[in-house]
Amino acid sequence: MRNVLSELWHNIKSGVLVDLILIAQLALFFWISATISGYYLDIAPTFNSNNFREDAAYYSMFYMPADEEEYGEMANASGDPEYVANLDNAYRELQEELGEHYIAIRYADLKLDYEELRRAFSEEELLDFCASSSYSGYYDPSRVSLQDVMQMYGIGSIKQVFEGQISRINPTVISHFGLRAKEGRVFAEDDFLFRRGQKEIPVLLGSAFGGKYRPGDTLHGYLYTGMFDLKVVGILEEGTAIATDQILEKDGRPNTLDHSVVFPYFFIEDIPETEEEKMFAQFNYEEALMGTITADLDTPRSQINGIGKRINNIYVRNGLFPISLVGSSYGVQLFKQESEQTMRIFLAAGIVMGLMGIFGICMSMITKINANMQRYAIEIMNGQSIFTLAAAFLAEIVLIVAAGMLCTIWLMADSLLFLAVIVALAVCCLLAVAMIVIRKLWKIDIEEMIRSEE
Repeated sequence: MRNVLSELWHNIKSGVLVDLILIAQLALFFWISATISGYYLDIAPTFNSNNFREDAAYYSMFYMPADEEEYGEMANASGDPEYVANLDNAYRELQEELGEHYIAIRYADLKLDYEELRRAFSEEELLDFCASSSYSGYYDPSRVSLQDVMQMYGIGSIKQVFEGQISRINPTVISHFGLRAKEGRVFAEDDFLFRRGQKEIPVLLGSAFGGKYRPGDTLHGYLYTGMFDLKVVGILEEGTAIATDQILEKDGRPNTLDHSVVFPYFFIEDIPETEEEKMFAQFNYEEALMGTITADLDTPRSQINGIGKRINNIYVRNGLFPISLVGSSYGVQLFKQESEQTMRIFLAAGIVMGLMGIFGICMSMITKINANMQRYAIEIMNGQSIFTLAAAFLAEIVLIVAAGMLCTIWLMADSLLFLAVIVALAVCCLLAVAMIVIRKLWKIDIEEMIRSEE
C-alpha cells in the first residue's frame, strides 16, 4: 500500500497542472451533459397543474429570468424598436404551432363607466360585479357598501371608474370550454382582429347582464391608452365556467363568468406607428403571451416538456426571453434560453468535450508511462510489482474523474435530479480510461526493460 501511495504521489507531482486542467475539463463535460440530458431525455421534474376540466391538465406560462442582469434586460426590452413586432410574430406563431394546446385567459385592465352601469343596476347589484368579488354574494350588502370597495377616480372621459370582473380570451378558449351564448353569438374570427383607428371592441356579457343589456347595445370603457365603445355581441349562458376546480361559492358551485365582461386578445393588423399604438399593441401581446398550456389529463410529462421546448423555440427565435411552464423547467437556467438548434450545438460540444477529456487523461497517463520507463525498470529489478504501478495509475485516474464529478455536483447543487446522470457519466469515463491505461501497462515488455537497463 505504501508503495502504491508513493508511486501515486510521484505521478501527481509530475503532472499536477495537467491533472487540474483535466479535472476542469471533465467537470464542464459532466455539467453540460447532465443539463442536456434533462432537455433531450425529459427527466421528469415535479409538475403543478390545475384541472379546470376534469379531463384536462393545465400548465401556466411565466418568465423565468436567470439572474439579476437578465431582470434588467427584460425591463429594458420594450425599448427595442423591434420589440412589438417580435411580440406580434411570437403570438401568431404560438397560435399556429400549438393550436388547441394554447389558451389565454386573464383578468384585463378595462375600466368601465360607473355612471352608465348605475343606470341599469342598483348599487347592491353592482357589488357582485366588482373585480375583487370572485362570485355573486362575495360581499354582504348589509355589512359593506359599493363605495367601500370601489376606488374613486376618473380616467379619459369617464368621471367615475367602475372596476368590474373583466376577462380576456384567445380563440381556443371558446371551443375548449364550450362557450355558448343564450342571446346573440360568441366571438367570430374577425372579432379577434384589431385595425388602426378602431374604436369599437366586441364583448360578451355574463348572464347577470341579461335583461339590462342585449346584443347590439354598447357600453363604454378605457383600455390601455384610450376610450372604446364596447359592443355587445352576445350574452353567455348562465353558469358558464372556465375554472371548474375553483369551488368558491358557499353552496359549492364553481366560479363562473355570470358577472363578467369578456373580450378578445387581438391580432393587431396594422404596424403601430404612434407611441399610443405601440403601447396598445405591446400590452395586448404581453398579456396574451402569458397564457396556459393545456393537454389531456393523462398526457405523459415528456410530451408536456416537448411543448415547453417548442414554446421556447418560438420565443427565442423571435428575439424574446424564454418562458417556463410551472414546474416543468429542465436543466439549469442558462439552457432555458436556447433554441433547438443551439441545443444541438451544445450536445455536439458536450460529446467533443467528453472525448477530449477521456483522450486527455489517456495521453497524460501514457506520457507518464513512457517518460518513466527507466525508473520502472529499476523499481521492478528491486522487487517492485507491475500491479503496484497499475494500482497507482488507477488511483490517479479515479481521483481525476471523482474530482471532476464532485465539482459538477457542487455546481448543480440545486439540481440533484441529475446526480444519477453525472455518476453514470463518471463511471463510463473511469472504465474507458482505466481499460486503455491498464492495457498499455500490460503490454510493456518487462524483460526488455530490465535488459536495457543492464
